[in-house]
Amino acid sequence: MHDASYYRKQAERARRLARSVTVRETEALLLRVAKDYEDLAIDLENGAIDIRHPELMPQRQT
Repeated sequence: MHDASYYRKQAERARRLARSVTVRETEALLLRVAKDYEDLAIDLENGAIDIRHPELMPQRQT
């Protein structure tokens, strides 16, 4: 498993890509991916030992 810094870098990458696209749906998806990566980083920093695949998690309202 990667450490929190890996997921933070991936979040920044997704945000950077979101700024470069012109299709709103794509931008929204990339920003959601960035949020998911940030959430993973936070969980790891808070001592989470089990990261579940996003498809197994309940969907949150955005």
